[in-house]
Amino acid sequence: MLPISDILIRSISGYVFIIPVLILYFFIRKKSGRKQSIFHIIAVFVFCYYLFGILTVTGIGYTSTISFRPQISIIPFCGMISGPIDTILNLVLFVPLGFFLPLLYKKYQHIKNVILTGFLFSLSIEIVQMFGWGQQI
Repeated sequence: MLPISDILIRSISGYVFIIPVLILYFFIRKKSGRKQSIFHIIAVFVFCYYLFGILTVTGIGYTSTISFRPQISIIPFCGMISGPIDTILNLVLFVPLGFFLPLLYKKYQHIKNVILTGFLFSLSIEIVQMFGWGQQI
């Protein structure tokens, strides 16, 4: 697992490229007549940083590790049995997703939409890691 200082540096350095895109997005929304509260704008910026942080922690957002080295595990869930702490940390990693989605988007007011989105996001990270991109946490 990466030290917290490396995680912060990598996530901030990657997030710098997202900030202009978000600014342009909110500028276009304002020009089209859609009003946004300052709370919503700040929450979207924090949410995007959180998403970038997840990708950094899992090793996916770190571009110097890009290489295709398939490492398909024949024994699924072996890590869950051998290291329950890692399983708990994986669950805790996605808790903020359950708070941000209903806070920011009306589509996620129902718990089943939030759970499905969290499951699919987690599954996609695990699939990407299964094929050797990123690190297993």
